[in-house]
Amino acid sequence: MGLVGLCGGDVSGNERCSCKCPETYWVDPSIQSNFPERKIYINSTVKSNECDCEHVVQPVLNLTPEQTDHLCTRCQCKHETRSTITIKVVVLIILWILVVLIVYLFYLVVIEPFVRGKQGPQVRRASQAYQSQENDDSFDNDVAETNATPLRQYQGGGVVNRLGRETDRWKKQVEIQRSTVYDRHSMLN
Repeated sequence: MGLVGLCGGDVSGNERCSCKCPETYWVDPSIQSNFPERKIYINSTVKSNECDCEHVVQPVLNLTPEQTDHLCTRCQCKHETRSTITIKVVVLIILWILVVLIVYLFYLVVIEPFVRGKQGPQVRRASQAYQSQENDDSFDNDVAETNATPLRQYQGGGVVNRLGRETDRWKKQVEIQRSTVYDRHSMLN
């Protein structure tokens, strides 16, 4: 329904005449204007064969014939055709992408942690004390036991759960490195 409304719009805004002129006070100080720094004059009501300074700039500034001769020789006017339907479609696509990204962000921030909190393992808080290990082999055995089945990587659904598992694994590795460096005062090899 929205696309039908786009296509049914009026075509009057698709064509215009644009004149680029120097500032009026540099050309002729006697030209009185409310906007003396204005350089671009646009009129969408003139036809393509009437796209010149006399039909675009002169009615806006109410120039005398002498002022028109001084200013219009320095103006460049061109007829422009643009597709407002294309502009509207591109804007709608961009808005649609933004809405999809916002919905995905809402899912990641609000819904996914709520669902994950009910069924997933609890992440250890950073305020808990680090436990030092006796040797590095005990951690490798623990990891081997928890990752013993190859189906573990397929449990849970979706990219978000897989990303969460990878993040948890990375956090565990960082904890081990911290405990090794700060508790034992030795560097990892």
